[in-house]
Amino acid sequence: MKNDYWVGERFKEREIAYTISEEMASHRVDVENVMALIKAHHLWLNSALAKKNA
Repeated sequence: MKNDYWVGERFKEREIAYTISEEMASHRVDVENVMALIKAHHLWLNSALAKKNA
């Protein structure tokens, strides 16, 4: 990701979701579930890094 501040940014989230749907077009993937997983991982990683740097 070139910009770390995408969670909560509607247009950036839509761009990421679109890219996922394009890349995974030949697979049966629920983009909403993938986005939820990516967001959860992103938030977890940022909180873990914040704790490490505190």
